[in-house]
Amino acid sequence: MFQLNVVRSSLQSELSQFFSILDQDTELLTWGVWKSSYCEARKKFSASAFVELNQLLTHEFYQNIDYRQWRGHRLLAVDSSIIKLPAKQVTEDAFGKVNKVAKDPSARLSTLYDPLNNITLDLKVTPCSIGERSLAHQHLKHARQGDIIIYDRGYPAAWLMALHQEAKIDYCFRAPWSYCPETRAFWQSEDKERTVTLKISTLSSARLDELGVTNQKITVRLVRVDLPESEESEVLITSLIDYDDYPYDEFAWLYHQRWAIEESYKSLKSQFEIENFTGYSQLAIEQDIQAKSLSKNIIAVIASQVQVVIKSTVQQKVSKRNYKINFAAGLRDMKNNMVRLFISNTPNLLIKRLLLRMIKNRQPVRPGRKFSRVERRALLKYPMRYKRC
Repeated sequence: MFQLNVVRSSLQSELSQFFSILDQDTELLTWGVWKSSYCEARKKFSASAFVELNQLLTHEFYQNIDYRQWRGHRLLAVDSSIIKLPAKQVTEDAFGKVNKVAKDPSARLSTLYDPLNNITLDLKVTPCSIGERSLAHQHLKHARQGDIIIYDRGYPAAWLMALHQEAKIDYCFRAPWSYCPETRAFWQSEDKERTVTLKISTLSSARLDELGVTNQKITVRLVRVDLPESEESEVLITSLIDYDDYPYDEFAWLYHQRWAIEESYKSLKSQFEIENFTGYSQLAIEQDIQAKSLSKNIIAVIASQVQVVIKSTVQQKVSKRNYKINFAAGLRDMKNNMVRLFISNTPNLLIKRLLLRMIKNRQPVRPGRKFSRVERRALLKYPMRYKRC
């Protein structure tokens, strides 16, 4: 429960704050806990507990809440991101470095994400040496028949497409125009879209044989789209081959939904400070990451209901503008209240109060607003010895 409270300050400060809340809201008299005791106790606690809790949360969300879909499909996205780790030998031994010239150790996060509902279905924490496609394969067991998964251009592989086909999960890959003979021929034509059958390489065929996939005929639709961040057209490879059910004009919008997973990583790194660790060991790092990811999901579930209220009432009565939840303000409201949710005898009353606060802290949506990217020198953001109190 302590780790779900979005720990960002010094460990002793956070522990003192956490137990003071327990003392105020319960009849306990804890006298606090020293960080050394906590560090010993956490060794008995697996990070997989947060993973299992997240699976339970997402299962209940999709079973009981009227979530957003696209043309009757649950829309998902997969992407990975590199995070910096504490510069300690034990950390480097567990995760390695992103390349041979890197100074400090790093880890790879890979996420299966619902961009329309801001829900993380699965998060992997691995060494950087583990490839993105291999992790995408692992995410597949958390998707279900009828889902559509969107991928960036580092992911296209015939064997991965065949695995989607086997699981009856649709996909949309962004691909370099030179990806294969079929995409090169399509790029040189003037067609906006074309249905083709991909030729599977010997290596891909051998991998599919190892995985037990017998149907290795891959029929896809190639779509040429203009993306805002690109100066030239891009090629999408998709299993959505029905031209009537999935019109050409919607594919630019469809692929653009992938950007929400980039925003999710930005939120984890800046608002949740996922690189701000409370320990150096592999277990401590995995605990911190999975706990903050679960906390983000809990807030996202509550925020989804706030957004329904905002859409149905507030924007109709107050203004013609569209409004959305201020996620940063929502995180501030949930800090410490995350603890109270688990120990309160009246959690529904607390949730109602949180919903009202989040509705009040709404912000207007400004379509087309963007800022130029500023390159900054990478620094040690969260030195263990100088954390805020």
